[in-house]
Amino acid sequence: MPKSKDFPLNRRLKKGEVIDFIETGGAKLHREYTFDFYEKYRNGTEKRDQVYELPNGDFIYVFDPEGQSVPGKGNYWQKESFLRFVSWKKRVDEDYKSGRAASVDHWRHYTKTGNRLIEQGGVMLELISRELGISKDKLDYGYESLGIIDSVLEGYDLDQAWQVLYDALVYYIGQTIAERVEGDWDINTSNYGGDYPYITLPGTNLHYMPINIVRSELDGVKPCNLRKATSDEIRINAFRHPIN
Repeated sequence: MPKSKDFPLNRRLKKGEVIDFIETGGAKLHREYTFDFYEKYRNGTEKRDQVYELPNGDFIYVFDPEGQSVPGKGNYWQKESFLRFVSWKKRVDEDYKSGRAASVDHWRHYTKTGNRLIEQGGVMLELISRELGISKDKLDYGYESLGIIDSVLEGYDLDQAWQVLYDALVYYIGQTIAERVEGDWDINTSNYGGDYPYITLPGTNLHYMPINIVRSELDGVKPCNLRKATSDEIRINAFRHPIN
């Protein structure tokens, strides 16, 4: 459905627009999703956002009418986007409750190889090729190959990705960074998170973090962009360690 005045997809709604959708647009309160987004803070205050479903299957997310920041305003969500957002929120909540809010804790929960992934480059490459159906001659640790992986991951089951591909993607992105910056793998012993693999440059304390990239990009709420995230990681660290 194209964006229009009547059905503005995935954008902020004014309070009056929200009221119109509820009073004349057929929006009905979705009690399950409204409950999912309820929050009670330690100081006793409550956040009572509301979710309404429209006759066409899309959703209106309404910010707490009694809230302080944007009371009664809302967001219009296309159905598919909203359901992805709901799934993402449930995963984040579960990760937080289970003590894996940080990327390295999240990786440690799912990893099958731990730090041994550094030594298993051939196995990791074969796994990506087989699971994603990408010829190994295209997996050359270049930015273009990351773009190919991004496109295939869009149609790949997210839970399967965490269970099967986590270590392989961490390795592939790490090795891509290593070859790009002439860096080396190392195991963390000084920063938060315990022992985990990262890329550094000899003689520096730089941490290129492939684990962070995989965790943030493979979140299921937005299109995966490992290519851009990897480029950004390299660019940001370049400011910290400029090469003359």
